[in-house]
Amino acid sequence: AAANALLPLDEEDKLGEKLSAEVEKKSKLHKSDEVQTYVASVGKKVSARAHDVPRGLRFTFRVIDDDKTVNAFALPGGHIYVYAGLLKLADDEAELAAVLGHEIAHVTQRHVAERLVAQYGMESVLSLALGKDPGLLGQLASTLVSSGALLQFTRSQEADGDTVGLPYMVAAGYDPSGFVRFFEKLKKGEGPAFTAFLSDHP
Repeated sequence: AAANALLPLDEEDKLGEKLSAEVEKKSKLHKSDEVQTYVASVGKKVSARAHDVPRGLRFTFRVIDDDKTVNAFALPGGHIYVYAGLLKLADDEAELAAVLGHEIAHVTQRHVAERLVAQYGMESVLSLALGKDPGLLGQLASTLVSSGALLQFTRSQEADGDTVGLPYMVAAGYDPSGFVRFFEKLKKGEGPAFTAFLSDHP
């Protein structure tokens, strides 16, 4: 209810479409149809078990061809991107499902809308959704592509992503230990490949 008051879902969806298009102009999507189809199939399997998806929202899942970055992020409107570096780190499908469940939860809980309004203000976000500020839209996309992150979620929102996302993957039939294994792996990771994920997933 709070998120709807801040940014109605139809406006969030418009903003997501515009921001997604900008991200795909500025980044390189993985060329393999097989890789794209595989990640999308896992994402759809997990999102289908989310019982609290806002009505009318459709998830999309795409892979960015950057194997040096271990990260994933969600945009407004359910656009979820995974870096190839994260796929390389995952040992099995359950570990990938864990990350996708976490990102799906950020969308269903409207964290993306909440943080956008908190960081940029209602007026700026609505202008973006209406296409009135292409400069800021491009700036956001550039920041996202260069840093691997768009928003700094709060610790409470990150905990929410885990608490809500874990049941999604379990309901989809995945072993919950995959969630623990992957996030433990991230916690132990060192070097620039892990910097983005650890900075925006406290």
